[in-house]
Amino acid sequence: MRYLADLWAGLERLMGAGAVQCEDRGRDRFGRSIGLCRAAGRDLGADMVSAGMAWAFTRYSSDYVDQERAALGARLGQPSANGKGPA
Repeated sequence: MRYLADLWAGLERLMGAGAVQCEDRGRDRFGRSIGLCRAAGRDLGADMVSAGMAWAFTRYSSDYVDQERAALGARLGQPSANGKGPA
């Protein structure tokens, strides 16, 4: 569970003290909201993927694929359940 604590701490750092604004981008096949969230104008999803804190979910978008490739190449983040994380 240490990874989750690190993940939350990292997300809090990315968000900073400023307001987070999210834009609805539609729904997935289960009806869940898909959105783009920004803090201080920065795309939080891109920053999280770049830091190895998340992966690109290519079922719905090709966003963040380059960031994921760079993070994996740099061996950032933790191993994930789907095998994308660094070994």
